[in-house]
Amino acid sequence: MAPRVYSDVRTLGEMIRDGRPVLVDLNNMDGHDAKRIVDFMAGAAFVSYGSIERVSTRIFLVSPRRDNSSVGQSGDDSMGD
Repeated sequence: MAPRVYSDVRTLGEMIRDGRPVLVDLNNMDGHDAKRIVDFMAGAAFVSYGSIERVSTRIFLVSPRRDNSSVGQSGDDSMGD
C-alpha cells in the first residue's frame, strides 16, 4: 500500500484489523503525514498483538499476530508450571 494522504490510513487500519500483513510505502508522502501514519501503524500493531518492522527508510511491514495455538501442546511447558 502506498498512501498519498493521511486519510488513506483508514484502509490500512482495516487491513490490520482483518489480520492481513501490510507493506506500507511512505515514499510519496510528506514527512509530517508519514510520521503520523507510522505512529498509527505502531498503535494498530500493538493493540492487535502484531508487529511493525522497518524494511527500508520509508517502507514498513505491519504483521498480524502469529497464531501460537500449538505452543505448549507438545509437552514442552515453556511457562514453567
